[in-house]
Amino acid sequence: MFARNILAMAAATFAVTSIGTQTPTAAAPSPPSNPGARLTPATADQIRQAEALKPLQRLASAAVSAGEHDFASQYAGARLQPDTGKVEIFLTDTAKGSRFLAALSKRDPGAETDRLVVKPAKYSERYLTAKSNLIMARARAGKLPFTVYATVLAPDGSGLTVEVPNPKQARRALAGTAASADTEMFDNAVTVVKGERITSLSGRVDFPRLTGAGLNIENPAGYACTSGLPFRDKTINAYYILTAFHCYDLFESIGTPSYPGLGQVTAISKPADASMVNIVAPTPVGPPSNPGAFVAENGLPDEGSIGGKTITAAGDTVAGALVCHNGFISYQNGDGVPCDWEVKGKTQYNLTAHGITYTVNGMRSEPKSPVAVAYHGDSGAAVYTLNGAYTVKGVGMVSAGGGCGETSSCTSMSFTNVSAVTAAFRNLTPMTSP
Repeated sequence: MFARNILAMAAATFAVTSIGTQTPTAAAPSPPSNPGARLTPATADQIRQAEALKPLQRLASAAVSAGEHDFASQYAGARLQPDTGKVEIFLTDTAKGSRFLAALSKRDPGAETDRLVVKPAKYSERYLTAKSNLIMARARAGKLPFTVYATVLAPDGSGLTVEVPNPKQARRALAGTAASADTEMFDNAVTVVKGERITSLSGRVDFPRLTGAGLNIENPAGYACTSGLPFRDKTINAYYILTAFHCYDLFESIGTPSYPGLGQVTAISKPADASMVNIVAPTPVGPPSNPGAFVAENGLPDEGSIGGKTITAAGDTVAGALVCHNGFISYQNGDGVPCDWEVKGKTQYNLTAHGITYTVNGMRSEPKSPVAVAYHGDSGAAVYTLNGAYTVKGVGMVSAGGGCGETSSCTSMSFTNVSAVTAAFRNLTPMTSP
C-alpha cells in the first residue's frame, strides 16, 4: 500500500545499501498496529516539553541566524535553557546586545525576544572554528604527533575542546615541539581532553528487509545505512532522500529485490557527510509510480511523516535542545525512535570512506537518559525535534558516534545540520507539510 499524496515521500526513512542484494532467511518482526507508535513512542511528558520548547526553538533559530550572519565577529553561540524558559546568546562584546536584539527581531519579528539572555563570551565562534579547521586538517594529513578524535566548540565561547586518546601524551608531544605551528594552534583557547574514538555509524544487517522503520536493503556483504529527510528539486520536479556519504558514493545505485531501480546517488557533500539519492522508480511491478508518492514496502505507509508524525519544518538546532533520530538499527533493536539526545555544541571529526579521509562539520549530542541510543547502521537517519504530538522539525542527519561497540549503543552521537545539507545542495529543498 502506498500513500496517496506527494508528501508521502517524507516517510521514506528506510535502511539503504548499494544494489546487488541477497534475501536474509530470518523471520521478520511484527510491526506495531499503530503506525504513529512505530517509530516515535513520544510520551505525554515529551509532548508537553516539545510544546514548551517551541517558542525557544524559534527564538534560538533567529538568534543563530542573526549571530552567524550579522554579528559573526562577536557571536560565540546559543544555548537553550528549558528549565528557565530562556535562550542564552553569547557575544564577545555584550555592549552590542541591543543591536543584536534588533537584528534578531528583523529576521523574525514574531520571536519572543523577552526570553533572550545575552551573556559574555571569551572567543567568537568564527575564531574557534578557524582553529578547529586547522587542527583537523593537520590531523587528517597525519601531521600531528598524536591522534585527534574530534573537536567540540563550547556554545558559551569559553574555548575549543580537542578530544584525544591520551591527553598527557599529547601535552608532552606539544611541549617537545616548542615554537612550532602545533604549539601555536594549541594555545590557551584549546583544552585537550580524553575522548572516545569517533566512527561512522554504518553497519551490517543480518535480519529481514522489513521492519517498522521502513525498508532495509543490503548488498551481498550486508552493508547498510538508513535513509533520512526527503528533499525536492522543484525546478525539475525531482525527489531525493538524504543519507550518509560514508555509506554511498557518487553514482552508486540503490535498490532492493522488490525495488531494483529505486534510485541513484547523484550528489555528495563530504563536509556534510551527505549523499542525495534521486528516487526514480519505486514501483515493484508495472510502470514506475510517481517518485514523490513513494513511501514504504509491504503495507507500511506513513502518509507524509516520520513514523506517523508530520514534518512541518526543517532547520538547525542548538545546544540544550533534545533531539530524536529514526535509525533503522535502533528500531530493529526494539528502541523505537530514540529521543533524549541532548545537543552539546558544534563539532568536527574526520571520517575515512571510499578511499579518502575528510572532515565533517556536525553537532555533538549525548544521552540525557537511557532511552537515547544509537548503533552502527543508524547512519543517514533523520534527526528531528518534536513539535507536538503529531509534528516534528527535521534538523539533521545521523553521521557518527563515539564510544560505540559492535552491538552496543554509542556514548555520543554526531549529526550534520540541515543548513549544512541545504548549503551543499542549493537546488534542493527539504520537504515539509503546512
